[in-house]
Amino acid sequence: MKNLLTLLFITFSINVFSQTKVVCTEVKKDTVLTKTCVYKNTKIVETCDLVGKDAEPTGCSSAFFMKKGRKYVTVDNCEIFNEKQDSLLILINNQIKEVYKDKSTTKGGKICFANHPPLKPYGMKNLEISFSEDKVIFKAYFDLSESCKAMNTVEVVISMNDIEKYLK
Repeated sequence: MKNLLTLLFITFSINVFSQTKVVCTEVKKDTVLTKTCVYKNTKIVETCDLVGKDAEPTGCSSAFFMKKGRKYVTVDNCEIFNEKQDSLLILINNQIKEVYKDKSTTKGGKICFANHPPLKPYGMKNLEISFSEDKVIFKAYFDLSESCKAMNTVEVVISMNDIEKYLK
């Protein structure tokens, strides 16, 4: 009976764990926040400086790792995606174009984007990527002047359910 209960517990634990798509942990030390997310054989470590009275994360950088054997090795962000990556980039770039169009046609946007070169498609290496338990966020920058900082970024958010087909 004890062995049967142990087997049921192990089976239940495996089933519960396998339903978890991404497991993330955060560690805050002094003015640095480190967030580590693991999805299958992929690990993303995001490090951010905490500034301001509300300790908002800024100046974030990410490192990407793939499990090879028993170890994680450093990879480029584009290496965490499978052969469908081009389709994903089309989806991301279409959303970036929509935001660019919306921002550049506002009153303030007309000034900020007046001398901006035409928008070119972003590649994976040009995007900041971060994971959470239920989504992936792709962040792009328009390289606007400091005075247009509020309009300089766009975030494309894709749910884990929708992005799984693009991940290794």
